[in-house]
Amino acid sequence: MVMAVIIYSFISGKFTSNYRVNDKSSLVQFRINDKLGSVRTGTFEAPIGTINFYKDNLANSYFKVKVEVKSLDSKNELRDHSLLSSHFFDVKKYPLITFESKKIFSEGKDYKVTGNLTIKNVTKEITIPFTYKENGKDCSFNSEFKIKRLDYNVGVDNEIIGNDVTITLSIAVYKKNDKKMDITLN
Repeated sequence: MVMAVIIYSFISGKFTSNYRVNDKSSLVQFRINDKLGSVRTGTFEAPIGTINFYKDNLANSYFKVKVEVKSLDSKNELRDHSLLSSHFFDVKKYPLITFESKKIFSEGKDYKVTGNLTIKNVTKEITIPFTYKENGKDCSFNSEFKIKRLDYNVGVDNEIIGNDVTITLSIAVYKKNDKKMDITLN
């Protein structure tokens, strides 16, 4: 759940003059299995922050984003209310999820970003894999990875809800020119 927000934040929202998000072709989803075999899904929206991504100069690339937890949407009003309550995200006390990169590096044709993820005042260093593809002026970022919700005190261990959260991202953008990617999220 949480990482979907972070990655979506990287490449969503308003861009500077170089890139724009195609919201209709972008997907940010979280999945969590309960211990009975059911799958729960949802999304986050409303990211703000900055991304500078230079595929030929990763040392000068960075992500610094924050997401409003209240943007969570599981398509179930009762579940959303529960997830936003003090039992899970505690949105009144912890309204933001933040991520700030320390390093972006390539692995073959793919990339990884290592940085600090903070949820509910718990900060952990994580590494997120992603791909970046270009086709003319169209570009995409894609990722799938897992986090453990209990590492961030999101909910408690119980007999029903699983701990592993799978994040799937497919973010479509289009270039306005062929230079670097500077993104400002509002």
